Amino acid sequence: MPNNSMAQEYFEVAGVILLVIDSNETVIRINKKGCEVLGYSKEEIVGKNWVDTFIPENDRDESRLAFQKLITGQAGAALSHVNSVLTKSGEERIIEWQKTMIHDEEGRILILSSGKDITELRRMEREKHDFYAMVAHDFNQPLSIVMGYSQVLSSKPDLDPEMAKMIDSIKRGARKIHNLVNDFLALSQLEAGRLTLKLSLSDLRSLLKEIQIDMERIAQEKGVTLETQIADLPSVFISKELMQRAVCNLLQNAINFTQVGGTVRFEANLTAEEASDLILISISDNGPGIAREEQSRIFEKYYRSARTSDVKGTGLGLPIVKAVAEAHGGRVEVESEPGKGSTFRLYLPLARIRR
Repeated sequence: MPNNSMAQEYFEVAGVILLVIDSNETVIRINKKGCEVLGYSKEEIVGKNWVDTFIPENDRDESRLAFQKLITGQAGAALSHVNSVLTKSGEERIIEWQKTMIHDEEGRILILSSGKDITELRRMEREKHDFYAMVAHDFNQPLSIVMGYSQVLSSKPDLDPEMAKMIDSIKRGARKIHNLVNDFLALSQLEAGRLTLKLSLSDLRSLLKEIQIDMERIAQEKGVTLETQIADLPSVFISKELMQRAVCNLLQNAINFTQVGGTVRFEANLTAEEASDLILISISDNGPGIAREEQSRIFEKYYRSARTSDVKGTGLGLPIVKAVAEAHGGRVEVESEPGKGSTFRLYLPLARIRR
């Protein structure tokens, strides 16, 4: 067991900020790393009120409330959070904190916080998101033109069969690139914590019917039957763009993994669970199925099963579905057995999305 001097030494040399605050928000102790990040000497920090001195003014009320919840042991008090701190130069640094309650020799309650400076990480995430957004814009503009003109060409009467085949190939290729670019953009928003919901009152049934029409064409090209049963659903507040992307990703996966002549079933209805009303969107296929040991990993970014290497994909679709479901207060589940197909269920709590 480490002795007290070893603990003291670790406190000083730790590569993260270590900070001890008493119940009055007064700094009792801070380590070398904390002084480096803040730009102050220990003598300038110890004894100061942490919130009033080192937290930006606009964040102080929220920070003080969170601190009081923790120090008084209130339910739901956060032991981890991210906030900005003010340095001596006036710069704001973003710190990711982990907190725990301790007692000193006199029995006083203290808060020991471990903080990691993630300012540069957040900056890089923002730059990556901005880059993805720029690429998505620059790609989608010409892709829209390609898709639009190919649609016009394919609708011309008496089109040469060989020409029609080439135009269909152009349409499929452009659609794949369009979906891939938008998946990367959604992923960058997710990683940067910027997957925000732009909610609008939407006729969910009409949205799902529109998706059905689009995906029926894709299923027909693959030689797969799409069976649909969409019940009457209430108008709800959702992000239409994200919801469309999530449902399309599930349907596209089901079609991809279903052999020619197979069937994909697309259903949506109201259900109940523990006295809570839910909208359930269910998509089933009779493809190869998913092994039980892999089912916990399929929602990880870029995960691709070796058993399905012959099916093209990026491993981005299901993580995006999961993020969209959770952003709406819902969840996504999978039920599958090798050789017997898979069913994905997207649950949306009605109380959360209906006002």
